[in-house]
Amino acid sequence: MVSMFYASLVLVIPQALPREPGTWDDGAFRKRGVSQPATQTALATLRRGPADVQSARFGDAELSDLVADRRLDAVRKRLGRAVVLNVPDADGRLPLVLAAEGGEFEIVRALVDAGALAYLKDRSGRSPLSVASLRGHTRIAAYLLDHGAHIDARADNGATPLLLAAGAGRVDTVRALLDRGADWRLRGREGWPAIVIATRAGHGEVVRALLEAGVPADSAGRDRFPALYFAVLRRDRAIATMLVAAGANQGAYDLDGLE
Repeated sequence: MVSMFYASLVLVIPQALPREPGTWDDGAFRKRGVSQPATQTALATLRRGPADVQSARFGDAELSDLVADRRLDAVRKRLGRAVVLNVPDADGRLPLVLAAEGGEFEIVRALVDAGALAYLKDRSGRSPLSVASLRGHTRIAAYLLDHGAHIDARADNGATPLLLAAGAGRVDTVRALLDRGADWRLRGREGWPAIVIATRAGHGEVVRALLEAGVPADSAGRDRFPALYFAVLRRDRAIATMLVAAGANQGAYDLDGLE
């Protein structure tokens, strides 16, 4: 009877031990402000990160300088030593943010391979993905998303990567972010969604990309003024016509009177 009891334990216990892959790690990601499920590469990077983050007051200023100067070979050599990657240096800089901002894909890849975390912000509140999106470095943005960056994570000014790309007129990056599932409904600190931001800035191709992705032409901000209002305010006939053709309510606006 006893032997049968222990035999049943042998059968039951192994089935109780396994847990859903990534469950614990995804929870750890969420605690760090990343809500999407993590890729295996990103999870491996996360496991390397906490000791780095907790054990140093400042990051490696020499590495930051090398990244800022775009010296790939020197960066790789420096990474061969024990360096702090995931803590801002005394000037508030993070190497991965500098590399993403500068459009240096190979340096970005070298830093991530060495353990740099793709979702961390520097002391100015900028993440690698936010600066890559602002600068229109689409390939880098895609790489960061594949390695743990969260597509809708906000910079400290409240802007998501999509909002930053839209405001800067980075149409290729806007399309790439939309293809990856960026939430066009989110608003920045001023309360405007991406299509209003792009319209206010006069970025017609970005407006077109957003409309082609299914963004409603009548999307409005917290002030309830739709994109068409700002197109008319700017006297931008091209964007206004585009919005109306996509279904925006023209109301009493006379588009023929626009420039």
